[in-house]
Amino acid sequence: MEFNELEELDIDRVKTAEKVSSFLTKTFVHYLDKAGMHKTDLSSPQLDPTGVSSHGGNSAESKMMLILDCENKCMAIIKAIDNCRENINRGVRNKTILHGLYIQDLENWQVQDRLQLSETAYYNKKQDALCEFADRIEVWAYRFGTRIPDLHVYKKEETN
Repeated sequence: MEFNELEELDIDRVKTAEKVSSFLTKTFVHYLDKAGMHKTDLSSPQLDPTGVSSHGGNSAESKMMLILDCENKCMAIIKAIDNCRENINRGVRNKTILHGLYIQDLENWQVQDRLQLSETAYYNKKQDALCEFADRIEVWAYRFGTRIPDLHVYKKEETN
C-alpha cells in the first residue's frame, strides 16, 4: 500500500488494536518458535540484525534463511515495543503496557494494577499502545531486513 497522509486519518483504531493484539499473541509466538527463541532471549536485543549474505537454493540454506528471517522478525518486534513512547509524567505508558502483556506474559489486570489505572483508562491506553506499535513495526521490520504485514485496519477497508 502506498503511503497517503489521508489514510493515516482513516485508521480504525479499535480494529487496528485488535489486529495488533492478535499478531503479538499468535504470530509473534510462531516467529519465536520458528527462530528457536524464547521471550527471555529478547531482553537485550542487539541493534544489528544477523543475516546471511548468500541466497542459495539448497534445502539446508533455505531452512537457515527461514530461521534467520524469523529471528529478525522477533528482533524487529522487540525493538518496536522498546521504541514505543514512555513518559510517566504525561501518563504515557505504551512501552510498559506492551512489554508487560506480550514479553512478560502478564494478564491485563496485572498491568492495569501496576499502572494504577481504572479499567477504562487502562483499555484506552492499551489501545493507544497497540496502535503505536502498528506504526513503529514497519520501521523496525525494514531496519532488520524483514517483512511484517501492515497491521493497520483502514476504515475504507471495512466497506469492501
